[in-house]
Amino acid sequence: MSQNFFEPRTPVRRPRPPGPALGLPPGLVPGLEPAAREGKAAGPSGGGGPSGPGEPPRPGGPDEPSWLRIYWNTLRSFVRRHLGLRPKAPAAPGEQAARRHRGRALAVTVLVLAVVSAAAVVVLRDRGGSGTGSGTEGSDRPTAAVDPNASASGSSSASSSASSSASVSPSTPPPIRDAVAAWVAGHIGPTHVVACDVAVCAALVSHGFPAGSTLTVTSSPQQLLGADVAVVTGPLRAMAGDALRDLTGPQPLAVFGGGEGDGTEAGDEAGDGPGSGSGTDAAADAQRAEVLPIAHAGRTAYERVAAADRAERRFSGAALAANQRITFQGGTRALLTGGHVDLRVCALLAVLSSGHTLTVASFDAPAPGAGADVPRGGVAIWRVDGTPATGSGPQAAALRALVDAQQPPYRPLRTAARTGGAGTPAVLTVLYDQPAPDGLVSANSPS
Repeated sequence: MSQNFFEPRTPVRRPRPPGPALGLPPGLVPGLEPAAREGKAAGPSGGGGPSGPGEPPRPGGPDEPSWLRIYWNTLRSFVRRHLGLRPKAPAAPGEQAARRHRGRALAVTVLVLAVVSAAAVVVLRDRGGSGTGSGTEGSDRPTAAVDPNASASGSSSASSSASSSASVSPSTPPPIRDAVAAWVAGHIGPTHVVACDVAVCAALVSHGFPAGSTLTVTSSPQQLLGADVAVVTGPLRAMAGDALRDLTGPQPLAVFGGGEGDGTEAGDEAGDGPGSGSGTDAAADAQRAEVLPIAHAGRTAYERVAAADRAERRFSGAALAANQRITFQGGTRALLTGGHVDLRVCALLAVLSSGHTLTVASFDAPAPGAGADVPRGGVAIWRVDGTPATGSGPQAAALRALVDAQQPPYRPLRTAARTGGAGTPAVLTVLYDQPAPDGLVSANSPS
């Protein structure tokens, strides 16, 4: 008859020396009294232990193993007999040290492999996101990578643009960015929207230009149509390519950095405008910052309106130069008759001279690198009715009140009194914002 190995067998009672019953922690096996765990015979009322020499041990004594021990021994015997398992011999001290060393080396190896795998995943993911996909996807980022040496068509591959992004970021030096930002903040009105790259827009805000009047061009040159003026730098010029010619006017309002001398004048004479690259090398072109008006209806329509505006300035300037109530000093009269004075300045002088006599000291100096056809947008008035225009008399107060009462687009951007110096009188300066509006040309103006 087969034996059930999980059925407890009758324990064999063998005399055992006094001592702990099973070497288990106290309280682990119920019914094991403290006296038995300590190897001491219980008294007559203890219910265990031998009562004397030659007598059989009483139930519950130290010679009788517990049921927990019996089950454990039975299970261990079954596993050894049927599964062929043997207890592992304890390792020698040297073998234990070797095992610990191998375990530590394995743990370090696994950790290094995990770090290398994670780094490889990150690199592959970055390459997949900025790889040689379409140029539109790569240019949707605010810090679009562009090549300052790219052709005007802007057809360079995305990989070459990405490799040159580090050199494009400092293409416009901080002094040039600060100079163009200071000029824009002082001459472009806050009602105009200025398009620029990320760095120039940040410089504009730092110089007090309203952040809501800036438009950061990030992905397409068509974004320029949402602005009135564009600050064209190396990154924006390389991104826009030939499209920049059709979206901006040919006469820059101001130029800062490389190419503002002969190169700008040569470009204006040839009619090439921005993006032509004539007269300048690649390094100067990358560092140059141009302030250009936006041609919303295209370059051809912009030039047609500009020609009509130029003819109207000559006509109005000639009529104003013949006004007997205005005295023009120096070369101011020649500037009027040559059509180099803003129509808003001409209209303001005509209004002021209707009730006062004026002495005009000068017109505003042109901005650095400005196109030859950009009109002067400021005037300096020395005297009104024979008294200083900056004085505290009633004539000067009436003059300033009349200037402040003007409505857009004839309201000046800034009116201030400028103190005189050696040989220079104190004057009242009136400055209009740039660029001049297009709707001031009358229907009956000469063509």
